[in-house]
Amino acid sequence: MPKKLQLKKSAKENTTIKKKNTVTKEEEVIKAGTPLDHIIKKVPNMIGMSKGVTVNMDNYESFRVDCWLTVPLDDKSSPEEKFMELSEIIESQIQYEVQRIIEMNER
Repeated sequence: MPKKLQLKKSAKENTTIKKKNTVTKEEEVIKAGTPLDHIIKKVPNMIGMSKGVTVNMDNYESFRVDCWLTVPLDDKSSPEEKFMELSEIIESQIQYEVQRIIEMNER
């Protein structure tokens, strides 16, 4: 599988979605992604990124979408290039999930 497709697949697997009611403080996991493995921080020559967004859905409800990715650094790309690649893939995955949430709640 091409590297970019593998990263997109990993982003999907690493995405967690939670629904929260601010009145009752109840939190429901809608999609349990792979938890962020902090052991990665101890591996040399790796770069990683985690991003998230909270979407207000009115009726005292909100959704939280979080996504993370890590990749090894290589001689072919600078850390900045890898960082931008991760950012683009994570942003795309978050936007996809947010759009799905909005469409589900419009029904």
